[in-house]
Amino acid sequence: MKRFNVIVPLTLKELLKLKSRYKDKARIIAGGTDNLVRWKDNIGVPDTAISIMKIKELKAINKKGNTISIGATCTFTDIIESKIVNKYGSVLVQACREIGAVQIRNVGTIGGNIANASPAGDTIPPLMVLNAKIKVISLKRSREIPITEFFTGPGKTVLKSDEIIEGIYFQKMEKDDKSFFLKIGPRRAQAISKVSSCGIVRLDRNKRVKKVWLALGAVAPTVIRLNKLEDYLQNKVITDAILQQTQKQASLLSIPISDIRSTAEYRKHIAGVLIRRGLEMIGKA
Repeated sequence: MKRFNVIVPLTLKELLKLKSRYKDKARIIAGGTDNLVRWKDNIGVPDTAISIMKIKELKAINKKGNTISIGATCTFTDIIESKIVNKYGSVLVQACREIGAVQIRNVGTIGGNIANASPAGDTIPPLMVLNAKIKVISLKRSREIPITEFFTGPGKTVLKSDEIIEGIYFQKMEKDDKSFFLKIGPRRAQAISKVSSCGIVRLDRNKRVKKVWLALGAVAPTVIRLNKLEDYLQNKVITDAILQQTQKQASLLSIPISDIRSTAEYRKHIAGVLIRRGLEMIGKA
């Protein structure tokens, strides 16, 4: 691997000063589960890396009123073990449990998963259905960006060169909300998603869909919300006929590519299948 310098700030203020100084000339690194693999193959190795894992301000999980906040350097294991997220954002816990092996979950971070901006990023679909906002900060500004507006393409975001992700915010799930996260990979474990699906469904007393939020990963340049499908399901009972139409619409809304992991045709098909399976599980619960 090409040699590079590593700077380890201990405070958020110190980090922001470094980011303002280096901008894109230095790469932010948290758990390093994505970057280090590429750098080992001498792909995109920076001259300087800024490690942010010792900054305590970025590693908190809190509940304030109805809002849940997760710091950018919280690991997938931190989220899985959090009583707050298990109670109020369980769909995100479901997704984190599907990421890699224990070793990856112990060091990989939610902020890194978002900043990596992969259409196959496993935490992004649940954050989409939670209507999460990403808080980004710099020395000069602080702003909250809806996650639906954060990604501009594979590996690309609206982050400016002097900004970092500080944390993620979302409104707590309701007590009776039901959710699912399903994915297909090239093998049963430790695999990058060929397709992932995620949903939160709120049913009324008559088993009709009162509210629904759905998302698909790895079927477009970015993770996508299925707004048209959500509108279609509104006030409907989840019957076999509705599920059949839902599967068809989910496939049609997918615009995947063929790559080394899968074909576009297969991804379109399985996208519909996964959305159907998730809704079917909720309908039978």
